[in-house]
Amino acid sequence: MNKSLNKNIKLLILMFASIFFLSSCNTFSNIETIMQPPKLSAEQSDLQNALEEHIGTNVTLKYPKSGDNRTAFVECNIDMDDDNEVIAFHQANVSGSQVIINVLDKNEGQWEWICDSSNTIEDEFSRTEIYSVAFYDINNDGKNEIVAGWNQSTSTNKCMTVYNYEDNQLKHLFSIQYTEGIIADLDNDGQSEVFITLLNSAENTGEALVYKWNGSQANVIGETKIDGKVTGYAALKTGYLYDSDKLAVYIDGYKSANEMITEVIYFNKEGMLVNPFFIESEGLTKATYRANTLLVQDINSDGYFDIPSSVELPGYEEKIITEKMWLTTYFSYDGNQSIDVIKCIVNQQENYCFEFPLEWEGQVTAESDRINRTLTFRLWNPGGGAQTGAPSRDFMIIKVFTASEWNENKANTKYDFLEYGPDESVVFAVHLENNKSISITMDEVKKAFKVI
Repeated sequence: MNKSLNKNIKLLILMFASIFFLSSCNTFSNIETIMQPPKLSAEQSDLQNALEEHIGTNVTLKYPKSGDNRTAFVECNIDMDDDNEVIAFHQANVSGSQVIINVLDKNEGQWEWICDSSNTIEDEFSRTEIYSVAFYDINNDGKNEIVAGWNQSTSTNKCMTVYNYEDNQLKHLFSIQYTEGIIADLDNDGQSEVFITLLNSAENTGEALVYKWNGSQANVIGETKIDGKVTGYAALKTGYLYDSDKLAVYIDGYKSANEMITEVIYFNKEGMLVNPFFIESEGLTKATYRANTLLVQDINSDGYFDIPSSVELPGYEEKIITEKMWLTTYFSYDGNQSIDVIKCIVNQQENYCFEFPLEWEGQVTAESDRINRTLTFRLWNPGGGAQTGAPSRDFMIIKVFTASEWNENKANTKYDFLEYGPDESVVFAVHLENNKSISITMDEVKKAFKVI
């Protein structure tokens, strides 16, 4: 198996297995209607009855707000036996009551309540709002722990609590404050670590920390400063540095609603947690700044994440940020240097990109029409300077059709087929005009076009 394919497989595993509070465990997806008995399945009704036998009916079922497991009842195997358990959340209908985690299991084919998280923790954190829940082996015992996130009423940061389930009891392992986080084996020793970001909004500072369970407690094994002036995060994900087996956390952070940065954090050869794009003297990450909301992705499908960096297309200098069009360069990072991968125009609405020929730079601009689903390429005549220039005639239009529109009208359309969308519900097509200044063939267009 070649190296690129190996990397693709590894990346897919990471994407599905390492994102914090994202679990492969099953959920009862329509339990949202649990207070409406006619809509419950027999299995769900048995679960409700088993829970109510212990907690009564004067309670409110709670639902995690984030992650895959957003139901009041979540099925997962936390003791690694032949049968799954179910985790349930409830809150007494009394002001200030904490959310309680319940464990239910089957006994001779019948669901029964086993234990809950009552009286397991005494600390300063609030647990009145469940944010997320997932299941990972944090203490390296071969069994999944319950990893729960809790919103805090007095802070924009959250609390993460890790419970071990053993001998039909929930045991509190540790709790930490965090902004966002992810779980992965970042030091490549076979044991998963907890990676978190922690922002101090009052001081506009931030830090990333890595926690590892040592048998009796969770210790910080790495920390580094991060941009504390972000307003929030779009995504945290793990991937390998380019052409490397070094695992890193890629963080896409918002600087405003329309501006982003990316931070890449990993353990270097000396075992130090590093953030190479962060400028400590300024407290900022600048090298990955872009005035749009493009995210890190594997743009060329080689198994490595690529970071976007964008500049304005000609003619948009006086436009506000939300009206600008961008020429974006995606680059990979190998721990020492950045490697350019592709220069393209990205249509975020329609999820495709078009590789921009080198000779077009400064000579071609583009305009997006969201209503008509078109991206129009035009020659740019600077007229003595980009500020006073004016676009000349169109020479290429990429348009998106619904599958039914295309099938009904393709015989009369001036567009040529490019590619189907991922589920074939849409068709990407192109119209080329003859132009002496720009020469591009249909084969070149198809090679430059990519669904993302």
